[in-house]
Amino acid sequence: MDLILKLNQNFAKELVILENIIAQNLNHEIDMIRDILKHVVQAGGKRFRPMLLIASTALVEGDDFERAARMGASIEMIHTATLLHDDVVDDNHLRRGRETANKLFGNSYSILVGDYLFTKSFQLLIDNKDIEILDIISRSFMAMAEGEVIQMMNVSNFDMDVETNLKIIGAKTAKLISAACKIGGIVGGAKEEEIKALGEYGESLGTLFQIADDILDYTGDAQKLGKPTGNDFWEGKMTLPLIYALKNAPEEEIAQIKNIFKTKDLGQFPQVQDFIERHHGVENTLVFSKQIQEKALGHLKIFPQNQMRQFFEELVNYTLIRAA
Repeated sequence: MDLILKLNQNFAKELVILENIIAQNLNHEIDMIRDILKHVVQAGGKRFRPMLLIASTALVEGDDFERAARMGASIEMIHTATLLHDDVVDDNHLRRGRETANKLFGNSYSILVGDYLFTKSFQLLIDNKDIEILDIISRSFMAMAEGEVIQMMNVSNFDMDVETNLKIIGAKTAKLISAACKIGGIVGGAKEEEIKALGEYGESLGTLFQIADDILDYTGDAQKLGKPTGNDFWEGKMTLPLIYALKNAPEEEIAQIKNIFKTKDLGQFPQVQDFIERHHGVENTLVFSKQIQEKALGHLKIFPQNQMRQFFEELVNYTLIRAA
């Protein structure tokens, strides 16, 4: 079974509370705002970040799941807002198998409604009157913006190194997942060292999730992904499979790959995939991912060996399996 589906089934009551909170915040009197919000929030998604927050509350034996659901709704709104902005920045027209908001409603409306969602999410946090959680979220939001800038600065940079890519992943993806885990611990009344461990676990898990997505962009099935494969390459985003392959390849082959990128001939993508395979791009990425996996599992050792800890361990393993 898909572990994220299993998570939603285990916390079905909390998921209903979460969905109700999100739905309440979709009911806007301005038609355009309401239509865009409904399109992006109801487009699907597995509510992974908010449900991970709720699971983190359970891991530390907390029981205030209604509060956890409210905090999870705020996390989901921030995540959705970033998707709205990312689709504009990347000029995406398809997400989860559906047309993106910027494709249907235009870039300007998408950006403004993304801004609205950010503000709405912070309003939920303010209503909760918890400065510590506000601090965690605001720092995550700043990191996400910084990560986007670093990524944009390195578009089409075929000399980008692994460290820079990891900095982008950490800021754009891992920070919010880390925040979800930490906040779940705070809501559950965890000890300081447990909250720290949850944050570090979330950082490693978020890194693994993004690396898995980056691998699937070269190896996955477009129908299952809900978007075309090869998007990262054609958009000039340097991810680990390509970075490792470029490190291993001779100059003449690198020149060929750069030329394919410049021509934007989508029909040549199989040659790029062959280049990645022959020069061990995915293989080396998976080897590196194993190190992140070990770190993630190590951060869980502070918690008792029970069903919830087992689930968190399985989630790490599942992340790698879906990309291998």
